Amino acid sequence: MRLVTFIANKKEYVGVVLAATGKGGMERIIDLNAAGRWMSKKDGKGNRLESVNDMIGLLESGRGGLAAAKRAIGAIGRELKATKVVPVGLRRIIFDYNRVRLSAPVPKPRKFICVGLNYRDHALEGGHEIPKVPTLFNKFATSVIGPADKIILPKVVKKPDYEGEFAFIIGKKGRNIPKSKALEHVAGYTIVNDVSARDFQKRTSQWMAGKAFDGFGVMGPELVTADEIKNPHNLSITTTVSGKVMQSSNTKQ
Repeated sequence: MRLVTFIANKKEYVGVVLAATGKGGMERIIDLNAAGRWMSKKDGKGNRLESVNDMIGLLESGRGGLAAAKRAIGAIGRELKATKVVPVGLRRIIFDYNRVRLSAPVPKPRKFICVGLNYRDHALEGGHEIPKVPTLFNKFATSVIGPADKIILPKVVKKPDYEGEFAFIIGKKGRNIPKSKALEHVAGYTIVNDVSARDFQKRTSQWMAGKAFDGFGVMGPELVTADEIKNPHNLSITTTVSGKVMQSSNTKQ
């Protein structure tokens, strides 16, 4: 599934993308909370989506919540297939993809953990030794902005930089997790622009000062659930600036 957080009518919603069907069809977004109420009324029984108000709530609802989201896609997809226009009862549930503003998929993550020098080719390109253990740093919830939001550079930053990153979203909680079971805790994947202030980053051995400014974690546009990506270790990743390719690599690096 393709999950999104979006803004419409000055309100933020959590939704799932309904793929376009047929020639000239358009992609739509289902408001999952409203879909839960609709399905509950239709089925005559409660639905997990009725209590889901944001992406973290959806992820914390576990497999049951994601399964309910899949059922919503199926049920609403069948309703739309039977008619050329959106039925009156669904008009407050379905939004046109190109008429909403996408926020970061997880607008306020509880943790935003980053790994430095995490691409082998990038490390070698910069003349850095491959780390024997991961170099970790963090951003904050205030660092997160949506894919179309402006990156506002602080006046003190003189050397801004970009880094296209493949990010994973932890869903299932856990501790002391063996490597063999690690991916069971991954709910899905998204894209992040790890914006950096190189002048601040290089002042000390701690990178956070140059990484955690407000707006320095551009996320999205979508969260793709883990079941959609069979091998996250073999995906192309490219960064463009003003149409020019600046980074081109693969997650196997």
